Amino acid sequence: MPKLLVVDDERAIRYSIERAFGEKYRVVTAATVAEGITAFRDEKPDVVILDLNLPDGTGLDVFDAIRAKDPRRPVLFITAHGTTDAAIAVTDL
Repeated sequence: MPKLLVVDDERAIRYSIERAFGEKYRVVTAATVAEGITAFRDEKPDVVILDLNLPDGTGLDVFDAIRAKDPRRPVLFITAHGTTDAAIAVTDL
């Protein structure tokens, strides 16, 4: 079964994604940058859903760690606090 890593500090978001994708993916969750990087390293997910705003840094910190290990891994960014500057920063990656 493919693995999906969800890195988001909001429990409701993690739960909702688990419920939506749990039948087709083994969903692994993390709530912080540190947990996300560890989960990526340990679980080797096929896809990552990544929040931009995390309590101990930004999703870009996790993204940089993912890209250093596997530059081809698909990453989807989500955020409830989006700005034009954040969207431009992510599209420039």
